[in-house]
Amino acid sequence: MSLSVATLLKNHSRGIHSDIKHHEEQYFDMEIPRFDDITEEIEYKQELKDKLAKVRKTIKAEKDALEAEKQKEAQLLADKAKDTIEAAKTQTEPFGDSFE
Repeated sequence: MSLSVATLLKNHSRGIHSDIKHHEEQYFDMEIPRFDDITEEIEYKQELKDKLAKVRKTIKAEKDALEAEKQKEAQLLADKAKDTIEAAKTQTEPFGDSFE
């Protein structure tokens, strides 16, 4: 079955899809290697696993550092609140009367 260019354009503009299969190319950020030998594939897989382990280790270290920083900030806020409460308890009223 062959269609003319004019027919294809009319069908396209009307939203009528043809049965022609069209494969679109896919592009990635990195080159996908083609292996000639199975040992190259095994080595490549091992390299990818090593990279993955390294990235996971870095992510875990960053999460731990962020968590420690949050803990420090929470402790500082708790200490500041405690000091404010203590200062409020020891402060006397302006007229010398204490309501405790």
